[in-house]
Amino acid sequence: MSFDPNERLEDTVQTLGTKLNIELHSSEIDVVHRVPSKDKEKPNIIVRFVSRSSRSKVLEAARKKRLTAINFGFTEDTPIYVNEHLCVEKKVLLGKAIHLRKERGWKFSWVKEGKILVRKTENSPVIHIARETDLAKIV
Repeated sequence: MSFDPNERLEDTVQTLGTKLNIELHSSEIDVVHRVPSKDKEKPNIIVRFVSRSSRSKVLEAARKKRLTAINFGFTEDTPIYVNEHLCVEKKVLLGKAIHLRKERGWKFSWVKEGKILVRKTENSPVIHIARETDLAKIV
């Protein structure tokens, strides 16, 4: 979402809850702020929730209902991504896991509760990628 110098990010997060059809009270939000991203005009919004249940509620609803900027009153139809925030090291590891998954024809990669997970097919076991050496499991 584009940066607005007059924005109230807490209001934006509560609007997100409304658009996702979930109740999200300001008391559930600990901290909300922007961090730099590749697109300098659209820095990412980071939210820390008071509880894991609030965080999970938002992530689950966002996964089911794909939002775009139009839902927030903007004219562009660009997707709004709601993801878990990862530290730089985990983000790099996730990128490598995704690259290998695609290269080796695996179907699934995702992050859940900060853990990088991959699966070759619908019926194969889930593999947790915790460190770079675990990438060797994607064969």
